[in-house]
Amino acid sequence: MLSSSTSLNNSLRNNYDVVAINQVKLRNISIAYEELGDASEETLIFIHGSATDYRTWGAQMEFFAEKHHVFAYSRRSHYPNPYVPYPTDYSIKMEAEDLASLIPNLTPKPAHLVGWSYGAFIAAMVAKEQSHLVRSLVLMEPPIMSFLTANPVTMPLYIDYQKNAKGVKEALDAGNSQEAVQRFIDAVSGTGAFERTPPTLQKRMLQNANTLYELTSAERDPFNCEDAAAIETPTLLLSGEKSPVFLQEIIKELANCLPKKEYLTIMKASHPMHSQNAQEYNRVVLDFLIKH
Repeated sequence: MLSSSTSLNNSLRNNYDVVAINQVKLRNISIAYEELGDASEETLIFIHGSATDYRTWGAQMEFFAEKHHVFAYSRRSHYPNPYVPYPTDYSIKMEAEDLASLIPNLTPKPAHLVGWSYGAFIAAMVAKEQSHLVRSLVLMEPPIMSFLTANPVTMPLYIDYQKNAKGVKEALDAGNSQEAVQRFIDAVSGTGAFERTPPTLQKRMLQNANTLYELTSAERDPFNCEDAAAIETPTLLLSGEKSPVFLQEIIKELANCLPKKEYLTIMKASHPMHSQNAQEYNRVVLDFLIKH
């Protein structure tokens, strides 16, 4: 198991310039991570979404570290890891393989995985492919677009999302990071969402702007109802009361397919529910983890 250093305090964790205190090299990439809690407790791993990094879990780390051995890592190329251009064969499966390689380095036992957005898709893929590594799952609105495209009723939602997100790659190619991030955040959380985001969080997103290339490739590893049905891991599905309809529809479809699941809505919150209503989010997730 990897060694831990001193924990970050709250003031540092809220500073966008903080660098993760631990690092490991896996699969020829660097993975930075924060670690808190007693190593004798059950392991909990947070997986962040797109245009962000391990710092998105600032309202969770110390809370969950009271009862768990907690890790939050930054996925490949996300701050503060060195940026490595995404290969032409990049896919969600590559990210899942990263996480599957990381878990045994952090714990000898199966871990609780808590994934948000793209991180939730990654966690679901690991549970499907390597269930022995996973004790439980918390999935927060994974953008599994194949659930939309498989149903003629929800297909228009996918088309609308694609239209709203159009131009992200063009903006990245032109070197316009702010436009790329703004287009993406508005597509996911609604028009004007980026402008309403606090400046510190905007700056973090801009630090991770080039990682949005991860979303410009085709979904090479589609995930369908049969895949979800194969996951025997106890799963908590979470949706934000104010989240975009396309994300709510995806998680409803996922709930219909998973055999062992609970499904809850976090009130007064949109897609980033863990930060917009951290108190309720932390409570329901901890209740679920204690049961499993």
